[in-house]
Amino acid sequence: FASVFPRVCTDNDYYTWSPWDERFGQACTLGYHINIERRINNVTCLNTRSYVRETNFEICPCTSEDYECDYGFFHVDGLTGPCVKDRDVSLLDPCATGSISYNQSSGYRLIAGDLCSGGVEQFFYPVLTYCCSSQQPTGTTGTTQGPPATTGTTQGPPATTGTTQGPPATTGTTQG
Repeated sequence: FASVFPRVCTDNDYYTWSPWDERFGQACTLGYHINIERRINNVTCLNTRSYVRETNFEICPCTSEDYECDYGFFHVDGLTGPCVKDRDVSLLDPCATGSISYNQSSGYRLIAGDLCSGGVEQFFYPVLTYCCSSQQPTGTTGTTQGPPATTGTTQGPPATTGTTQGPPATTGTTQG
């Protein structure tokens, strides 16, 4: 291919690229931020390098955009707003099986494949609910509060980037 290309690529023919959705003003997609080295599109040169392209991977703090309505819940305003229980969806009664307690959905679940950690995730945890007050352990008060009413609204990036965690063991550099 050397005869087809006018020159061999140099470091100036590459740039760092990151896939992200500009609509939300944050550089995270599905809970992580990744930087990848790419060749500039309109550059015609021969890539003679045989190397591992470095990719920088970091987990992002969770925001409301990392969550969707759980089964049996829907957004009040269509695609936005808080998730509320759908009265038309019938769910099994977990107390009918003789359980003492169960984890009741807060109405939200992490989007499949999302890797975020920290941030607002504590507002989306399931709520420990007791079936019968006579079976409730001593020192507890029953159910706890779910997410605040403002969750589900679009948020911008956090004011600070928080703690950065390293990539999972299976990530790092990619061959290419």
